Amino acid sequence: MTWLFIGLLTLAAVLLLVRPLVGRLPALDERAAALAVYRDQLAELAREAARGEVGEAEARAARVEIERRILRLGEATKGDPSGGGTGGFGRAAALAGVVLAPLLALGLYAHLGSPQMRDLPFAAREDETPEEGAPDPRVMVASLEAKLRANPDDLEGWLRLARSKAVLGESEAGVKALRRAYDLAPNDPRVPGALGEAIVNLEDGVVTPEAKGLFEAAERLAPEDPRPAFYLAQADLQAGRSADALSKLERLVGRTPSDAPWLPQVETMLKAAATGAGEDPDEALAAARATAPDAVARELTALPPEAREARIKGMVASLADRLAREGGDGPAWARLAQAQTVIGDRDAAARSYAKARGLSPDDPRILKAEGVFRLGPPPREDAFPVVTDAALADFEAAKRLDPADPEPLWYLGIRAFQDGDRGRAAALWRDLLAKLPEDHPDRPAIEARLKDLGVGASG
Repeated sequence: MTWLFIGLLTLAAVLLLVRPLVGRLPALDERAAALAVYRDQLAELAREAARGEVGEAEARAARVEIERRILRLGEATKGDPSGGGTGGFGRAAALAGVVLAPLLALGLYAHLGSPQMRDLPFAAREDETPEEGAPDPRVMVASLEAKLRANPDDLEGWLRLARSKAVLGESEAGVKALRRAYDLAPNDPRVPGALGEAIVNLEDGVVTPEAKGLFEAAERLAPEDPRPAFYLAQADLQAGRSADALSKLERLVGRTPSDAPWLPQVETMLKAAATGAGEDPDEALAAARATAPDAVARELTALPPEAREARIKGMVASLADRLAREGGDGPAWARLAQAQTVIGDRDAAARSYAKARGLSPDDPRILKAEGVFRLGPPPREDAFPVVTDAALADFEAAKRLDPADPEPLWYLGIRAFQDGDRGRAAALWRDLLAKLPEDHPDRPAIEARLKDLGVGASG
């Protein structure tokens, strides 16, 4: 009877072990989760120290402890480059081990074991307490969730929670955390794109209408981020708009360095879009690659000065023709205006800026670029450029649209200085300093200007 009971227990154990090996259960990388939480703790500690909420000695001790745990976490995983995954040969070996181990154990126990022997009480066993400080990412995430319940308006906390949930494979919880972050800061450049990407991952790669709207917002807020353009092209492909997808992907490849890690995925999608649009995929990819920044730079560098100037003017003219023929958004016309300024065609640049403002009247980047374009030359070599009335209007509008942006304050301060209002110039430049990080390279120049006015950075 005892042997029958042992056999049934062994069979049950084997079935439980085999199931995850032959099924498709999501993998949980607890080490990655722990590392993510530790890094967030370091970042939060730095912010608290900067705000003066934690003393220097306490901050140093806490930082050493967190870094020690990161080092111990790395030592615990040495010699396992696969990260513990099972695939191919590893899975076959694991299956063989699961089947053979019980058989060998039963044979050995039949030879040496004795079912009638009394067991060893737990209290009499050797202490096997887990090593102190071993990372438990779920406990740390639970602690973060408790902090957010006490402080539900902590944007950085919700973003950290979303990242941790993604690492733990809890996609729905990650989306929920990002929705809360979006409610708190819909205009933060990090948030709409992150939420859109999380929704796409939750929906198995489908760019839903909600995600598409989020990516459109993200593209306006962070135009240099390649992800919104990629997902918007993916939405076009999924909707059967291959030509629209191809146009977006051509522009994306054209502004992506050749060593960018995401470029192969973008190029694969571009070839699929070209095929869907009835174009040769290899030719479409070659044409897009020819406009990439490093490819253009290499081509221009190899040319003699006269040929280089002619090539640049030809590229600007080609861009102007394409925008006139196919249309474009406000930022595209502003980029054309900047290129026309570089080649000295200021009349054309003025028209392009007017077109850009008409298409995107509330884009502070366009207003700032046009404001710089409208500056007058300095009266002497060591003087400020002249902030004309037209430039003043642009910078004031940009400041109203984005009060957190420090750049307009510099030019508004110059205009106040030129008008003889030294007090207002000093106030604007002190406000500018308050918005700049302590290590910003422009701080010394601004502090020197305040000193020239006879005031300090703090008034």
